[in-house]
Amino acid sequence: MTFEVPVSAVSRSRAPRGVLAVAVASIAIVLAALIAAIVAPPAAAPLPAWAAAPSSPEATSAAAALGLAAAATPPFEPASFNRPLPTLIDCHQVDRAQCNRVVRAALRVLPDELPVVGHAEVWGSLVCNDNFDCPADYLKDSEPVGSVFVGFGDGSPGVTVNVVDWGYGTGIRLGLRAWLVPTF
Repeated sequence: MTFEVPVSAVSRSRAPRGVLAVAVASIAIVLAALIAAIVAPPAAAPLPAWAAAPSSPEATSAAAALGLAAAATPPFEPASFNRPLPTLIDCHQVDRAQCNRVVRAALRVLPDELPVVGHAEVWGSLVCNDNFDCPADYLKDSEPVGSVFVGFGDGSPGVTVNVVDWGYGTGIRLGLRAWLVPTF
């Protein structure tokens, strides 16, 4: 079955009023922004708490002699990154270098309010009872590295941390990813 459709011309409007209106509105916005930037003085941003005090009197006087302002150094890492490795680390099915790497990753996910870590036991497998222990999003594009049981020096109950080597696709490695295991 065949239908014949009449051919008709499709054309643009004869006057470019829409384009002209958009161009005029764009120019008006740019001019308004320029005028506002010239008229309003820039507001000075408040200094963060770590930048309020100079680092040392000698550094301040040397910088003043050169006509420079002393630059304060911000804190480098959160306190949880500064947890020392425990003195007692047991490695099960994991070589010593990899074992220490897994323990460092586990220490980074522990909240600051937890006590000092007394010992750690590392295994080459993950602790996975259900989807809460091993979320599918954490396992996607990851290679299991191991799990760590972290015991605290004050005798409080320990926690378990799973660690995977996290990546993006097959060629990009993003480092170790660790999370607390809610059940054990």
